Amino acid sequence: MKTGLRALVLALLLVAVFGFAAMAAEYVGSETCRSCHSDTYADWQGTWHSKHVVKPDSGLFYGDFRTNKWFKKEDVKYAVGNSRKQYYVAKDNSYLPAYWDGEAGKWVELKLPSKWDSACAKCHTTGFDAKTAKFAELNITCESCHGPGSDHVAGGGDKTKIKKDLTNATCNQCHGQGAQLEQMGHTTHFANMLATNDHYNDSCMSCHSATYIFAPKDAKPTVKDFKTGALKNDRTGITCVVCHDPHKKANEAQLRKDPQETCVQCHTSGGQVAAGKDPHHGQKEIFEGNIGFGVAATPSAKTARCVDCHMANGNHFFKVGTPELKLTEHGKEITVNSCSKCHSNMTAERIKDIQTKVQTQVKTLRGRLDAVKAKLEAAKKSGKDVAAIEQLYKEAYTNVGWIDAGKGEGIHNTDLVFKLLKAADERLARAEAQF
Repeated sequence: MKTGLRALVLALLLVAVFGFAAMAAEYVGSETCRSCHSDTYADWQGTWHSKHVVKPDSGLFYGDFRTNKWFKKEDVKYAVGNSRKQYYVAKDNSYLPAYWDGEAGKWVELKLPSKWDSACAKCHTTGFDAKTAKFAELNITCESCHGPGSDHVAGGGDKTKIKKDLTNATCNQCHGQGAQLEQMGHTTHFANMLATNDHYNDSCMSCHSATYIFAPKDAKPTVKDFKTGALKNDRTGITCVVCHDPHKKANEAQLRKDPQETCVQCHTSGGQVAAGKDPHHGQKEIFEGNIGFGVAATPSAKTARCVDCHMANGNHFFKVGTPELKLTEHGKEITVNSCSKCHSNMTAERIKDIQTKVQTQVKTLRGRLDAVKAKLEAAKKSGKDVAAIEQLYKEAYTNVGWIDAGKGEGIHNTDLVFKLLKAADERLARAEAQF
């Protein structure tokens, strides 16, 4: 009898005799999950979670054993990794002394081989028991994230008998990127906004709350639900699963959308805004360059995506190395450089010079905007027709607002930002000349 079927039969017998509370849930295996969730199972098989650890008969051994001087294929119990880099485990669960570098197309000696079961099995198997070094199933299966499924199966698919977690906790068991998200505020910003901002409204949650994002379209929660209602203890912000699909690989890194769309679906103001209005999260518009008053369309000259600069080396801190930044990832110090891939001569001084010029001009323009606004209010009180002047003020105000909303202080699209500054200056000069 197969392991999954045996667990299911045992679960049904114990439930029939003693009830749910009399037993601890057991692992039933991914094949059992497949019987009801065939589409999800098929999607999962297309991910590396399903085949990160494989046996010799899998057809997924990538190393060229004809050129391996350290060991033979028949010495291998498991292969761990993927086509880019694959390690090999011996019959005694120790790593064999070389790994396959798929990108270089060669074997590389493994200087410090360790035991697979003590070093890696915890994150590459399901139901691993550190005391016995035994596990329920190879790879990251349904039950790695949803927990042992016997109660869920015995309950006829009872959703309360299976784990479902939108926080970073499940992913953090093996991936450290969730902790990085929390340091940068993607996860914690939702709680902070609810605690400090009275103007926070329902529309904000589509980019700040995982619970809202995954709720059915006809049952979306409201801010009131989170503040005083049934969700008053829910502060789940933007977590791993908002951007990444745990079950499916439709895009690179199992993203739900392509990398650029993943970022700009929230980092956007939704297009041009009316004169006099404040743009919000305008990174997409600054990058694409189709905004501003008195400014010709000026798309960013570079083909870089958000992730190329904000996630250099794959880090999830979203900190930009300009040009170099040291971060601690998985307990190791790494150096990221967001510029070197495209620029051979970029320095921190050049970046700082651009940003300082932008900051200085924005500060000056803000002062002039305040002065023009005060004169406009005085002129209105005196009965003067200031409609034309007010339009100039509003256009200048929003041009400057785009720079603040787009962040980057000129780096996201330097040409556009200086054009926005120039157009704002010209409009203010024309307005000032009217008083």
